[in-house]
Amino acid sequence: MKKYIYILPFILGIFCFIISGISGSSIAPNGMLIEPFFFLIPIGYVCFFIGIIMFLTKVLFILYKRLKKSNF
Repeated sequence: MKKYIYILPFILGIFCFIISGISGSSIAPNGMLIEPFFFLIPIGYVCFFIGIIMFLTKVLFILYKRLKKSNF
């Protein structure tokens, strides 16, 4: 279960992008773009980048443990 926590931000980011893409955008009579789920786009980017940072941290930690173990 612990290793799956690193995948969760990626899944949430992709889910936010999918929901944002599926939701319909429309143009109001005055020419304004109406996008009801626009807030999901920045949330998706934040989740995606948090997932990248968590993944890189995990990889660096594993490499550090292997390097430390091989030196002894």
